[in-house]
Amino acid sequence: MASSSRLPALLVGLVLGAAAGIAGTYRYFYEPPQVQHEVHLGPASFNETPEIMLFPAGFTVEQGIRDPALYQAMVKPDAIRIHAADEAGSLTVRDWKFSADGATPDQETTDRLKWALGSVSSYEPPGKLCIFHPDVLLRLEKDGRTHDIIFCFTCRETTAGLDLSIEGKRTFLKCFCDALPGFTSLHETRKAFEEKY
Repeated sequence: MASSSRLPALLVGLVLGAAAGIAGTYRYFYEPPQVQHEVHLGPASFNETPEIMLFPAGFTVEQGIRDPALYQAMVKPDAIRIHAADEAGSLTVRDWKFSADGATPDQETTDRLKWALGSVSSYEPPGKLCIFHPDVLLRLEKDGRTHDIIFCFTCRETTAGLDLSIEGKRTFLKCFCDALPGFTSLHETRKAFEEKY
């Protein structure tokens, strides 16, 4: 009688012990599911995702220029001078040398430059992995201050923080070539560009 009365307690103990053992084993080996992060791989080339070279809807040139005074000088300059890159030049900006003899563009070229400088169509988002090579220094004056923008036509970059679109490059090349008729290498760059596009 005594052993039969202990049997249910023994069975309950075995069941509870087995349950505890299974739970402990499960907890030991259980790995919670990891958070799955979305992975974006960079495109092999811009040709695969051309939309990354477009500005978002509503973007303005003013948003792309860090210095508000530079933006004002771009759209409403008091004076404009254009200087050709020249290793023997005496005008130094950053580590680059330019001819000190800058050209003042005529009114038609000035109007075209102001239009191009203020138009979002002249630019595309920056981010090219290129070696910057200065071609032209555009010196703008506004309210007694001088603002410099340097253009590289090899990779279509500018020091204003915006890269040139194809149409922007076409427009600025025309303006600078018109203002600097003796700048042979720039005219050659323009010719090669026009033949390609």
